Order: sequence, then structure tokens, then C-alpha cells
Amino acid sequence: MNQSVFDIILSYTSRAPVDVRGLAKELGILVKEEALPEERSGSIEKKDGKYIITVNKSHHPNRKRFTIAHEIGHYIFHSDYIELGAIVDDKLYRDERVGGENETQANKFAASILMPESLIKCLMESGVNTIDGLARELQVSEQAMAIRVGSLNIPEEPQEPINV
Repeated sequence: MNQSVFDIILSYTSRAPVDVRGLAKELGILVKEEALPEERSGSIEKKDGKYIITVNKSHHPNRKRFTIAHEIGHYIFHSDYIELGAIVDDKLYRDERVGGENETQANKFAASILMPESLIKCLMESGVNTIDGLARELQVSEQAMAIRVGSLNIPEEPQEPINV
């Protein structure tokens, strides 16, 4: 059965926390952890016909999850740049070929994969209605969750409001 990328992503974003490593594997991307400089989060490259995401093994698990999702975003939206060589993402240096707009696109994609609106709403309906509670359930940072909730048009429930 040949599923579309959209169908594969959809199948992984219906359960919390999203299995981002499983998603990468199903898309045919190898994920490996290596010792990298502290400021480097990760990279994606195509080597011998295979895509490889490398993440910094010393980073927090939530950071690693975001990096993997971010690099999957590059895989989906910027494969032409990957064909030219690895895309490296770190705090001080961004690959010159992948401009700010592409980095923003990969970040927004990562947020939508790790924190799907439907899962956030489902968690809220089940009583998880604080930023820290949602972040814990979805295994993301509180900062990332606050940004994501702020960007969504989620109607306020009669329960305790989310404090952003």
C-alpha cells in the first residue's frame, strides 16, 4: 500500500504524544543521535540515496523531538536544498541556502506536527487545560506550547482558561 505523505502524517498526529521518530522512519528517514556542538540542534542530509536526520544527543528530549519534526519539514518542503548538501540548523548558524522564510516554514510545520490543533482540543476537552499540562502530554516545551496555543483560534471552554 502506497500511502501519501499527508496520510502518513495524519496517522501519526492522532495520538499524544506524536511519535515523531516513527513518523520519520515511515517516511524513509533514518534518525541518529550524535555528539554535536552545543549550539547545533541537528541536520538533514541525503547520503547514498537515503535521508538522514542527525540530532544533538546532549539536548533535552523535547528539543530533540522538535528538531526531528523541523528536519522532517525541510524534507517535505525543501528537498531541493537537501539534494545540494546537508541542511544544518543551529543557534548561531543557519544554512545560507535555506533562508529565514524556509526556516519559519519548517518551524511552523514542526509545531503543527508535534502540537496538532485536534490533539490540543481533545486534551482540553479531557480536562488538560493549562500550558504546562498540554506541554507535558505532548512532550514539548512550555514555551513552544504557549506559542502554539496563542497561534490557534481555540474557542474558550467553560473550564479553567489557559494562561498564556
